Amino acid sequence: MKNTIKLKIITLGLIVSILAMAVSLLVSYFSYKNALYDQFDGTIDKTTEDVDKRFKEEIWYGSDFVDEIKEIKEYVANNYTDNHDDPETFDTYDDKRHHYANKYPSIYALYGETFILYPSLAEFLTKYKDIISMLDTSVKVSGAKNAFICYYDETTSSLVQLVEYRVGNIDIKEIYYPGSHIAVTETPNQESSVVSKYSVYGKMQKTIPIYERDKIGEPEGLIAYFFIEYDYEKVEQEIQHTILIQFATLGATSVVLIILYVLGAHFLIIRNINKLKKASSDFADNLSANGEEIKTIEPGVKSNDELRTLSNTFVSMENSLINYINVIKEQTITEQKMNAELSVASKIQLEALPNKEYDDDNVSIRAFIHPAKEVGGDFYDYFYIDETHVAFSIQDVSGKGIPASLFMMKGKELIKSKLHSDNSLEKVMYEVNNELTTNNTESLFITSFVGILDLKKNELTFVNAGHERPYIIKKDRIQQLQCNSNFILGGMEDFKYKSETIPFDKDTTIFLHTDGLNESINDDREEFGYDRITEILNKNTSSSLDEIIEDLNNSLKEFVGDNEQFDDLTMLLVKRIEPKNLDFKFKKPDISIIDEVNDKFNEVYSEIDKKVKSQINIINDELLNNIVSYEQAECLSVEVYYSLLGNTLNMTFKSNGEPYNPLEKEEKHLDKYSDDIEIGGFGLTIVKNMVDKITYSREDNKNVITILKRI
Repeated sequence: MKNTIKLKIITLGLIVSILAMAVSLLVSYFSYKNALYDQFDGTIDKTTEDVDKRFKEEIWYGSDFVDEIKEIKEYVANNYTDNHDDPETFDTYDDKRHHYANKYPSIYALYGETFILYPSLAEFLTKYKDIISMLDTSVKVSGAKNAFICYYDETTSSLVQLVEYRVGNIDIKEIYYPGSHIAVTETPNQESSVVSKYSVYGKMQKTIPIYERDKIGEPEGLIAYFFIEYDYEKVEQEIQHTILIQFATLGATSVVLIILYVLGAHFLIIRNINKLKKASSDFADNLSANGEEIKTIEPGVKSNDELRTLSNTFVSMENSLINYINVIKEQTITEQKMNAELSVASKIQLEALPNKEYDDDNVSIRAFIHPAKEVGGDFYDYFYIDETHVAFSIQDVSGKGIPASLFMMKGKELIKSKLHSDNSLEKVMYEVNNELTTNNTESLFITSFVGILDLKKNELTFVNAGHERPYIIKKDRIQQLQCNSNFILGGMEDFKYKSETIPFDKDTTIFLHTDGLNESINDDREEFGYDRITEILNKNTSSSLDEIIEDLNNSLKEFVGDNEQFDDLTMLLVKRIEPKNLDFKFKKPDISIIDEVNDKFNEVYSEIDKKVKSQINIINDELLNNIVSYEQAECLSVEVYYSLLGNTLNMTFKSNGEPYNPLEKEEKHLDKYSDDIEIGGFGLTIVKNMVDKITYSREDNKNVITILKRI
């Protein structure tokens, strides 16, 4: 069952009512009990005083009464002193009666509880009857349970009974007999006229001391005590009866009050709370409805109390929430638009970079880039400056995001465009730096490493502009390149950069990276560092470039864990590949050498596209056929050389014939003839249309035709 507010209010009402009823009953019980006891004690006290007064009058006017009590006391005391070990309990009443009748034959008759004096005490019978009458009067007037006369025996610390009177339906086994003892827990005060209370067998009593009197009526010696035994059972019964009536009355009243309380709570509180609940539920449904306008819902609370204030606050909250949602919607639309634009920018940026994988007969290149944001400030580049020079670079722009990305693109294009000029690398870096420094209002700068690989000389010329030092990887060792660090690009105008040159033979690899690798941190704020990079590269001296990239990436991910990437990360690997060269030397050649050359070429350069190979086969056929068929020499020899550098194929044909430049012949244009014209008539024209460059020279008494064709 749900703990609704109504249930909580009912429960609270029940608890409060029960507590109030319990407190009322307790207060009523103790107040009524005390009042009833006080009234009862007052009645007993008045009765006791009346009896005491009557005793005094009787004793004053009839001293024989006192003498009778004395004689009975002496008689009982003598027998009690000699034989006071009476049993405390008896199996039957007859056992008890016979015991005392035998013990005190002068007092007890053999007729049960009737008290009869023997002749020796006959003259006191009237006085004894007066004592019984006085006891009877005291009991009836006070409403007491019993009245009796005892004396206190100090030897046994108990009361010894002399006279007893009981009324009502009393269990006969409880009747005391003269001579029996009564245990006391409180000794009566012998000095007071009326002892207010003391305990006999745990029951409260009233007592009046009985004294002898002198001639003028003053007390001389204590004879006995007159007891009035009263019982609180009647008082307790009356209290219980009254409390039951009060409990029933309070219970009925509480039920009525709870019902009224619940009804009042419902109309004054719960109904308004339900209105607030319904309004909040409707507002929530309104929020979850797609495409619908969000409206304020008025709860309709009419009470002028805190619930009304809560209702107004709820409406105010709705308005604030609606305004906030509208702002969030606008921000979300703007953010989505911005994210879309950033996504496009990131795509454009990555597409502006060359492929991450490149392979030809001269170099093998692998790159990896991971921006920290949608767009980053790291970049890499590689390209052929000409047939024999490959340029590559890696840069890291200060800052992140769009400004860094734009500055990066500017630096990349400046470096690439100026490297295609005939300027030296030092001059290129000088000019790029000055252009980046101009109008650099954001104070951005670039750390850069730019290298130019000379494929003929097998040398690497480079400039390091404040960038991380790269690693040189060979099969037998690796080492971090000990190079000068020039100033950053874009930091200071007119800085003169110095280049360096190192050997770069086949199977040599250079590994470049940005500081996003070595400065990545783990949970302990420890950097990845150069030592780990060195260790990983040492394990991969014989690995492929892809395996090196993968091992570095996996090691970095394991090291960093769940930490967020804080900087762009870029890695670049450039490996020198031994170029594929092919050469032929023929003495006294004939037409059959054409097939030999084409077959060998197709085998060695199998990776070249079939269409391109077909064109090269045609070029071989045309030029070799002309040399063999038309050149004049006593002992003709032909040399053919092929060299693939990057995507450029160099072809050289040498022959020792008479000087002859076929390029000086008039070209024939194919568009003037039909498709079925014999090719032999247009051989030179066809060759020129198939190649990018063709030249003739006379060297060492040989005709030399050189052809460049991009594949």
